[in-house]
Amino acid sequence: MKTTCPTLLALSLLLPPFSAAGEAYLAWSDAAAGGKAIHLSRTAGGEGWESVPFDGGDGFAANYLPCVAVDSGGNPWIVWAAQKDDADAQIYFSRREGDGFTPPRRASGGEGWESNPALAFDGEGVPWIAYARRAGASSEIFCARFDGKGFSGETMVSSPDDSPDAKPALGTDAGG
Repeated sequence: MKTTCPTLLALSLLLPPFSAAGEAYLAWSDAAAGGKAIHLSRTAGGEGWESVPFDGGDGFAANYLPCVAVDSGGNPWIVWAAQKDDADAQIYFSRREGDGFTPPRRASGGEGWESNPALAFDGEGVPWIAYARRAGASSEIFCARFDGKGFSGETMVSSPDDSPDAKPALGTDAGG
């Protein structure tokens, strides 16, 4: 399954992820609204784009850099960095179930400013996330796998050095 995540606060039309039915999904945060809203749209049968109701970001002070991917059942999953009050941004996720989306849940487990989430599904249909976390003067890349309840097994993938690591991307090969 294709996954592309805009890395700017503005709308990005790169290669949006597609559902099995051929619908493309696109998510973005609205900088003009102070980053409070996350917008989700999908293609409307070849007739342009239509808005998909998503209020997962409404309970946060700010939302950044959403990423959307579609599972094998055609359900979009969204991960994003969200900030509560003046706290550091953390990674959250929500997925469509039935006619709506699950309440946002924390996807990451550490401390420090987190950003630039990426999302992809492996060959078994299991979602994985990757993201950057600032730790002191540097940032590192972390990855975690969905265990049926939440994302667990968080692992630092980058080398702990003084170099800022940012903007991870996830993908799969032809075998998933």
